Amino acid sequence: MPPRKMSEILLEFCRPLMPDNPTKAQVEAATKHATIIWNLGLKPAVERERFWDVMVTTLPPAMPPPIAAEFLRILRSLLDRRITEFAADGRAVAECVCVSAGGEPRLRVAFVDRGSRN
Repeated sequence: MPPRKMSEILLEFCRPLMPDNPTKAQVEAATKHATIIWNLGLKPAVERERFWDVMVTTLPPAMPPPIAAEFLRILRSLLDRRITEFAADGRAVAECVCVSAGGEPRLRVAFVDRGSRN
């Protein structure tokens, strides 16, 4: 059986970052963050945690602490999910573009297949 389309997987993966019936702009914002987390999940644990630590310390200073904490909690849950539920998928997202098709946001995803991680 052929692997699922990367666009379908990425939409499923970033669902926690979006409201029901998201707009194109909301899908674009969610996939931007989800792509970073998706690819981060491919890194070895030590490198992944080092990158995470840098990301945490470089949040915009204007972001209120309660919002920053919730944002990081959601991103961390995505990273944990990437490592567990999607661990076998070795594809790295190279580019993700959101387009409107029939009034509904759709993704076009270019990826590099780094091989199965089973």
